[in-house]
Amino acid sequence: MSSSGAGIDSDDGPSEINIEDNKPLWGYVTKIDKTSEWGGNIAFKCNFCNASYKGSYYRVKAHLLKISGHGIKVCPKISSSQMAELQRKISDAEQRSKKELPKYIPLLSTHASYPSSSSSIRCDDSTVNK
Repeated sequence: MSSSGAGIDSDDGPSEINIEDNKPLWGYVTKIDKTSEWGGNIAFKCNFCNASYKGSYYRVKAHLLKISGHGIKVCPKISSSQMAELQRKISDAEQRSKKELPKYIPLLSTHASYPSSSSSIRCDDSTVNK
């Protein structure tokens, strides 16, 4: 039942080797060129329609899930069953991400003692004394 070789219904799975767990749609595009080492835009090619674009995961998601108005054409090759599968993968990733968050984050006590120093900082737009 696979079409376009994108791997949704095949045993191969997503084509991308380093898929981020919380961003599963990266697996359905081929990363061509990364413009920055620290995130940002990436040149990518859709594994369904073979069109090339430049953008972030936000644009990959808009393209594959046919969300118009986000500066990228929607993919004409995604069927409704494939889109449902992609949405399920996103939902699963969001659930995993929520489970990984700490349920309790300890905060510093207001009565905690801090080491004294000769520096003083005022938070009312005054100058800092050292």
